[in-house]
Amino acid sequence: MPSAKTFRIQLGAIGRPDADADALNADIARFVPVIRALVERGSVAPNEYGVVGSTGFESAVEAVGVQQRGELGARKVVVKLQEE
Repeated sequence: MPSAKTFRIQLGAIGRPDADADALNADIARFVPVIRALVERGSVAPNEYGVVGSTGFESAVEAVGVQQRGELGARKVVVKLQEE
């Protein structure tokens, strides 16, 4: 059975004025345990991905080019802005 590793992050206003950001963040937070349980049961799995570059914003620029050229096919393009 797969285990689910989650990382807590502080969300800012996502596509909404600041007045609605807290409500949106609360809605998103309620989904975390649901998604985690689905992953642990094996009901859903994350998409395949490829990591581009090492770290930093330069890697983000490189990743845009990789995505635009379709070098990873249907896989997601991931960039680490800093080490874990």
